[in-house]
Amino acid sequence: GVYRTVGSNIQVQKLLNAFFDSKCPGDVDLNSSEWDIKTITSAMKFYLCAQYTHTHT
Repeated sequence: GVYRTVGSNIQVQKLLNAFFDSKCPGDVDLNSSEWDIKTITSAMKFYLCAQYTHTHT
């Protein structure tokens, strides 16, 4: 599935930084050619894993 493949760590961090930018949070165009599906799903996995471990520790 789509969750088995991983995106570039650099691109994932860049996407997460853009998404959580304090100036305009969430203002990210995921349809941009800059973000491939691997990067988007890897960022989502990273975020969800961090949320889970944060709430269950």
